[in-house]
Amino acid sequence: MSAETIPEREFIERAFRQRTYKSAFVFNDGCGGKRPCILRNVSETGALLQIDDVGGLPFQFKMAVELDAYEVDVKWIWRQEAKLGVEFQGPLLNYQSTRKQVLHLSDDPTLTGGAYENQTKMQLADLRQRLANEAAERERLAHASRIRRRSSPGFGKR
Repeated sequence: MSAETIPEREFIERAFRQRTYKSAFVFNDGCGGKRPCILRNVSETGALLQIDDVGGLPFQFKMAVELDAYEVDVKWIWRQEAKLGVEFQGPLLNYQSTRKQVLHLSDDPTLTGGAYENQTKMQLADLRQRLANEAAERERLAHASRIRRRSSPGFGKR
């Protein structure tokens, strides 16, 4: 019998992929409609999109991420159910978004700068104290339980 040889596979090095979960959308200049999708991971060369309706999506299209304010021309490389692997076909371009990301430090407008930091430090100190009290109470209960077990008469002893 002759031994079959397994053909050597070509090793393709992939770029590091950063996991993410961001709202994005895909669109084609020709059709004008936008389809929402979720950006699941991204690298320097491509991305993984989760999109509900892949049907009718052209081979090449644009993808935009509003919160990061960029758009890029992409082509899809592979598809598996609702997941779509795409490769970037050009540089990331600035995207003028109507949606902005806003961070609120506190609901209280009087807490800014040092006052906010002081409030946070006080909250952390309170939390540490509560955790220390709970740990001490658990230790006290465990100790009481051990004493009770030692002092109770054993079964069958006279």
